[in-house]
Amino acid sequence: MRFVPATRRAWRCGALASCISALAGIASANAAGESAQSIAVTATTPDNRSGAIPAPPTGLTVSSTTTSSVTLTWNASTGVTGYDVYRSGTKVGSSDSTSYTDDGLSPGTAYTYAVTAVSTPYTYTPTAANSSGESAQSQTVKAATQPEAVTAPLTQHYVEGRVTLPQFRRLGPEYGRYRLVTLYLCGSTWTTSSTCGSLYGGRAQWSTDAMRSGRQD
Repeated sequence: MRFVPATRRAWRCGALASCISALAGIASANAAGESAQSIAVTATTPDNRSGAIPAPPTGLTVSSTTTSSVTLTWNASTGVTGYDVYRSGTKVGSSDSTSYTDDGLSPGTAYTYAVTAVSTPYTYTPTAANSSGESAQSQTVKAATQPEAVTAPLTQHYVEGRVTLPQFRRLGPEYGRYRLVTLYLCGSTWTTSSTCGSLYGGRAQWSTDAMRSGRQD
């Protein structure tokens, strides 16, 4: 006996009983009428979890300076747990508020600052991994510490190493060797300029008492 299925593949059986058994096996292999699986595809659901990478802080400003510190403030960011502060590209500290004081700095020295916002630790974004949950850096601001001022007779400035012997010889006739003179430390350099200009850029500031006494040499 011969049976020809819809696929036109021929089945040959030696007897009717054996053909019935073979046909029953074919039917039981796909009793639900289900096809084979299609080609697999992948999909990514929208990222709605908390702790996503925050936006950079805005409004970074320098609120005050001293001879050894700079205080920064900025606007609060939404959904963050804190902020990291960078000086000249290097992280120098963290804050859980919208202000930070960077201290231990050199007097009369310029620095550049930026701030980042940090959320709950987070390991996934649609584009990259960021386990720290840290934003990009804010816009940068420049700040300069105030110069350190020391008032003393020019001779004392020389003895204590604030001016060299050639500088003492040059400044002495102009300023007076014993009159109180204010020098300013800018970075590692002493100058007569409160704005960190040249040592010879202008006349030094005299102390009020020295001016009243009129003492020069």
